[in-house]
Amino acid sequence: MPAGVRLAGKISAERLETAFRVVIGRHEILRTTFEDSNGELLQIISPSLAISTGKDNGQRQRIWPKKKKNCRNSCATSRKCRSTLPKDPLLRARLFELSPDDHVLLLTLHHILADGWSQSILQKELWAAYAAEDQSGDAGLPPLNIQYSDFAAWQKEWLASEESKEHREFWLSALKPPLARTGFPTDRPPQNRPASHGAIETILVAARTAASLQDVRAENHATMFHAHAGVLRALLAKYSGQEDAVVGSPGGQSNEARRNR
Repeated sequence: MPAGVRLAGKISAERLETAFRVVIGRHEILRTTFEDSNGELLQIISPSLAISTGKDNGQRQRIWPKKKKNCRNSCATSRKCRSTLPKDPLLRARLFELSPDDHVLLLTLHHILADGWSQSILQKELWAAYAAEDQSGDAGLPPLNIQYSDFAAWQKEWLASEESKEHREFWLSALKPPLARTGFPTDRPPQNRPASHGAIETILVAARTAASLQDVRAENHATMFHAHAGVLRALLAKYSGQEDAVVGSPGGQSNEARRNR
C-alpha cells in the first residue's frame, strides 16, 4: 500500500526519523512482524522499531535520499515491490530530494498492518510529531486507550458468540447462489459473464442534498458509507423494478448493512 506525498519547503530527515519513531512507538501494529510457526502465522510485537538514514541493520528501516532524476523510477519500483512474509520489512519509507525546498515522501505499508483509513491517521500523526517542538515527546497526541491487538481479540471473541452465528447464517442464506441479476433497461443485453472493465464517474451534489443525507445517516446511526449504499440500492430498485439488489464493495460491510437491504 504505497502513499506518496509531495513536500514543499525544507525538510529535516533527522526530525522526520524522530517523528516516525514517535508514531511507531504509539502503535503496536507498526512494530509487528509475522513469523511462520508450524504452518501458522505468529504475530511478534517488538518493543521498538527504529527508522534510520543509515545502513539497514536488522529491524532498522531506511529513509533513502534520492535525487530528482531517480525519483520517478524509484517511486515506480517501490509501488511494484511486494513484501514477502515474514522476511521483508512491512513498513518502508523513502525520502526523495528533488531540490532543497522540494521533496517526495513515499511511505509503503503492508496491507496486513493497515488499510486506506489507517494511512490517513498515520500521515496526520506523523506531521503532528514532526511539527512538535519537543521531538522526544508524544507531540501532544492523545494517548491510545486500545491497540489493534485489543480489537482483534474482541473480534475473535465475537466470532465465537451466538450473535455472530446469527449474522453468519443470515448472510449465508441471503447470498446463497444463484444470486439474482439486477435487470436494467439498458441499450444492449448484458454479457453472460461479468467483466472487470469499468470507469469512475464524478458528480457534484448540492450542499443541501448532502446535508439532508447527513441527517438521515445520523437518525439511523449509520456511517456515510451505509447512507450512500442505501441511496444506491434505492436507485437500483427504481430503475430495475426489483425490491432487492446485491451490491458488492471492497473491504466488506458491517452489521448495519442488513438495514440497507
